[in-house]
Amino acid sequence: MHGAGSPETQKVMYRRLGNLEQKKRWAKRIVGID
Repeated sequence: MHGAGSPETQKVMYRRLGNLEQKKRWAKRIVGID
């Protein structure tokens, strides 16, 4: 693996970050309902 990472690796990282943001939104919605 290169230190900079391949474009494919970056895409995977962006997907993981996107999923994390979605989970945060869902958590806020759940808290808001409570």
